[in-house]
Amino acid sequence: MRQLISIVSIVFIYTVSLLAANYTKNYYFIFNLCVIPLIVSGYFFSEFNSLLLVSFCCILNLSFIFIENASYGAFQNIFLLLTCVSLSTVMKKDFNGIKIRKEDELKTIDATLASLRQEAVRVKNSRTILEHKSAEIGKLYHSAKKMASCSGLEDLLNTMRDIIADSLKFKKCELITVYYAQDSVKIDKIYQITKEKITQVNMVDYEEGLLKLMLRRKQHLVIDGKQGSANTEDFAFPEYLNTFAAFPIMSGEKTNAILAIEEFDTEQKDLFAVIANQFSMALERARLYELVQELAITDGLTGVFVRRHMLQRLDEELVRAAHFNTRVSLLMIDIDDFKKYNDKHGHLKGDVLLKEAAAILKNGIREIDIIGRYGGEEFCLVFPDTDSKGAEFVANRLRESVKSIDATISVGISAYPHDAGNVSQLIERADKMLYKAKQSGKDKVCIYEK
Repeated sequence: MRQLISIVSIVFIYTVSLLAANYTKNYYFIFNLCVIPLIVSGYFFSEFNSLLLVSFCCILNLSFIFIENASYGAFQNIFLLLTCVSLSTVMKKDFNGIKIRKEDELKTIDATLASLRQEAVRVKNSRTILEHKSAEIGKLYHSAKKMASCSGLEDLLNTMRDIIADSLKFKKCELITVYYAQDSVKIDKIYQITKEKITQVNMVDYEEGLLKLMLRRKQHLVIDGKQGSANTEDFAFPEYLNTFAAFPIMSGEKTNAILAIEEFDTEQKDLFAVIANQFSMALERARLYELVQELAITDGLTGVFVRRHMLQRLDEELVRAAHFNTRVSLLMIDIDDFKKYNDKHGHLKGDVLLKEAAAILKNGIREIDIIGRYGGEEFCLVFPDTDSKGAEFVANRLRESVKSIDATISVGISAYPHDAGNVSQLIERADKMLYKAKQSGKDKVCIYEK
């Protein structure tokens, strides 16, 4: 391409020069025609091509000497032409130097821009990660508040299910509660938690071994099946699982439960650990709350309901009986000659007798039946869906059972709605029958009759 431009320039100069030579005596006009292509050639062409073009122009100028004797003007033109070419070459070198510096600066700027783009991407990614972590921290904060507001175990379990179902990825979760029996720790209940519901299940395979392992470790266990098994003498990692984790729910140094998770995202193990820690504190509060509630409604000596709670339950049973048209029987029970026993053996022995009698009565009735301490050595039993005859049968069985601790009881019975229409009447008439049993020789069962 450059050679083509050179040839075009030479032809242009030569043609114009010949045409101009016939019509003018001013050879400076020839110089003006030559200067522009010479400067262009010196600026854009290589030194060799520029030299060829200058040589041609010089020969052209010398040829005019033979047209007219103007050698001085011709040589002057040649000098000026050479000067123009030299000047353009110097300009070219300066321009090349400037061009190289600018190209280096542009490269530096490009590299800086690329680095800034990478930094911008890194900052954006960091911001996304921070926003994600901030959202997780916010969820954990709200989950802690929700758990702290739970007063019972059932409420706490439902709250935890909502939290982990909303925030974490897992297939199945189990809460294994334990109880302490003398020198051993046993599994109490197992709650299976899925994203849909909570159900109480029986022991499957690994729970017993997991309990032994966690009692020794007292710290969380995370197993990734891809990285190998984690079998021990107590715990065998289930082969059908890919990932598994277990977190101890502790109060101080005491393990109260174990949270076991199957098929979970290992990147969320720290979140599980935080939630397990929150659950530990919430579970301890829930147990303390239930203990306070139990102490508030349970007699400290005998372990049966206190009078206030027993009467409340009796009232509830009468409302239910009225709604479903069923029956309720009330038994008033008194330990015979208890005052004499206290005077003879002392109050400590008397307390033992009360405790043993309450245990016999409690073990001799159904789970739906209600037992409470009415006052002193008196007990009150409520039998839902039971008439007077059925209550009499159970009362006589209890009366015989109490004789195993060298004591006797007297029992008075009344029934709703046959004998009474409300709680006060029911108690009054059962108490009247108790007095009758006492007066007729004790160790008896008397039924109210209109």
